[in-house]
Amino acid sequence: NSSYSGFIIGQPGKGKSVLVNQFIRSLLYNVNTSIVVLDVKGSYKRQCEFLDGELFEVDWNNSAFLNPLSFLKNESVLNNANSIEIIYQFIKALALDKNETDLSGREEIKLKLLIKSYIESKPQAPSIDDFMKFANGFREEFLSRWIKGGIYDYVFSLSNADENTNYDNYGMKFKY
Repeated sequence: NSSYSGFIIGQPGKGKSVLVNQFIRSLLYNVNTSIVVLDVKGSYKRQCEFLDGELFEVDWNNSAFLNPLSFLKNESVLNNANSIEIIYQFIKALALDKNETDLSGREEIKLKLLIKSYIESKPQAPSIDDFMKFANGFREEFLSRWIKGGIYDYVFSLSNADENTNYDNYGMKFKY
């Protein structure tokens, strides 16, 4: 049983929404498929309603939490090479400055080694905040935007959670 994640990132007007709409419709043929869409501008709200999906809205006034690293609690992914690549692509997207398109070769290797070590450490409460502590300053000026106290902390940070919070109860899921 495999679970895959992905990001579609691009400049405005380059066909991201068209691609995602076609992709979602093609996945509808598999009844065992769950799809999670992070929709910053609300482009998929109508499609979610049309397909009887479950919509959770995130805005500046409501704290929400999506933990893209929660799958690390599953023992079967710990020794999976794809886990490193999935997390690498995700964290790389968060760590790039607006004018960058990729990490340097040295930074790519460093990030992949950090992720491998993080996975091997079997974190008790894997999260972006926890990874940042573990990463000990790697691209901190960019990644800190996404942790508690950062400008985008309402997306990934546990701003309303405490030590006893069950992290698995947080998230956004659109099941088509």
